[in-house]
Amino acid sequence: MTKKIKNQPLYLEIKEKLKYKILTWNYVKGYEFPSERDIAKEYHVSRMTAKKALNLLENEGYIYRIQGKGSFLHHSNLSNKIDIGDKSALGLHETVELIGKKGTSKVLSFNKTQGPQEVIEYFDNTTNDFYELKRLRLVDNNPFCFQITYLSYLDFIDAERYDFSIFSIYDFLDIHNSIPQKFRKELTTIYPNQEILNLLNIEKNSCIFLLIYIGLDSNDKTIEVTYSYFNPNLVRFTYSTNLK
Repeated sequence: MTKKIKNQPLYLEIKEKLKYKILTWNYVKGYEFPSERDIAKEYHVSRMTAKKALNLLENEGYIYRIQGKGSFLHHSNLSNKIDIGDKSALGLHETVELIGKKGTSKVLSFNKTQGPQEVIEYFDNTTNDFYELKRLRLVDNNPFCFQITYLSYLDFIDAERYDFSIFSIYDFLDIHNSIPQKFRKELTTIYPNQEILNLLNIEKNSCIFLLIYIGLDSNDKTIEVTYSYFNPNLVRFTYSTNLK
């Protein structure tokens, strides 16, 4: 779910919630969007607030409005998006290639550091020392994902010998016979800090996807933790399941 920013105007909050639905639900071209009256009723706001939210969505190109008929989803927002959800076994590079686009990666920094408390807990408090790798992932030269990867310093002391602009994390772990045998993923939405907004080239107060990947060995020991911050204008998450 989206998180509320303190003192944010109500119409911006409603706009972000509606935008979240557009970016994460399986809408199709021409989908008739809820009316001002419906939005006002659903979110318990005035019609003026609902109208302002719809105006912003129209200005950003997510919907188009036909006088006397209503608001409709603009098809360009869902076409050619990178669909992450059901491709859990694939890396980002392979996922991008599936839609016929060119994916590249830019290393921003690689350092030995003291890990944030949350990361330390993902590693079951076994270490405070980590290698931190920051990368910007691009599709057709447009930034769609900012990633921060943490590896235990004690497990990979020689990591500084590797050039991660050439080696992928997967290749590095493969060389060290440490490919995760299990993984867990946590998906949420956040309002990112200014650094991430700038890197992903998105506007202030935008709500984005955060996917946390925890790679484990066969004994449930954490090998890798990666935070992936996704540009919602270029990425969507679709999941499917079979009900028996």
